[in-house]
Amino acid sequence: MERILVGIDAQESDLAPGIHAVNLAKRIQAKIYILLVKRPNSQGEAPGERNLIARLEQLIDQARSEGLGLEYFVSEGLLENEALRFIQQNAITLLVVGQPKDGGEPAMKQFRRNLENIRLRVDCHIEVVQQREASVVTERK
Repeated sequence: MERILVGIDAQESDLAPGIHAVNLAKRIQAKIYILLVKRPNSQGEAPGERNLIARLEQLIDQARSEGLGLEYFVSEGLLENEALRFIQQNAITLLVVGQPKDGGEPAMKQFRRNLENIRLRVDCHIEVVQQREASVVTERK
């Protein structure tokens, strides 16, 4: 069985990777692990974090109600490090992450370096999802 890790940076407040993973898991009968990573030593919540968590919990409830196996974890650190550790400890076969929406070219270069670092250290496919208005596909019966 495929094991999908959705890595979400609490500061990005983007749910597109989670939505993508849920839709994919329905098609391939995969188990989903969602890892929400908060920055270390952050003072309070990141802007939009509370809204992100509420939307994430709705997505989790919906996925579980549709019979998908899903586990949810919260960690503190850098997404690259936390995702890498999680992949190694849980035999993850696919990592789904969102492309940074802010920060311009410097942020994209760092993002690509981080992904390359993960790719070189684990045997795991990686999918990058761009933020857009997305929704969970519900099956019609």
